Amino acid sequence: MKYGLYSAYKREAALHARNGDTAQARACLELAKEIEKDIDSIADDKARRIMRLRYIDGWTWTKIAMTDGQTEAAPRNYIARHSEVYSARRRADARQNSSTDNSKAQRTAQP
Repeated sequence: MKYGLYSAYKREAALHARNGDTAQARACLELAKEIEKDIDSIADDKARRIMRLRYIDGWTWTKIAMTDGQTEAAPRNYIARHSEVYSARRRADARQNSSTDNSKAQRTAQP
């Protein structure tokens, strides 16, 4: 059985905890929580479901596709398209925030 990133970080945390490395165990648990939080924040229901199955539950692309009666490439392509849209939105938000920050800096710099 394959495991997703979430499960891998949880296993790593348990291993580090057994070895007495609590700082590393906490770091692994934080990464696992961050993965789950990021996936839960996806607005698109289908993309969120696919990402949860793939990266938390550890399903293969083939198994995910079979649940929807699709080819293996379909869920992978859907996520690729979703990622492109998400990245474009993040870049636009960053530009907007940058220009807002620059405007504030210019107003405060004026005498």
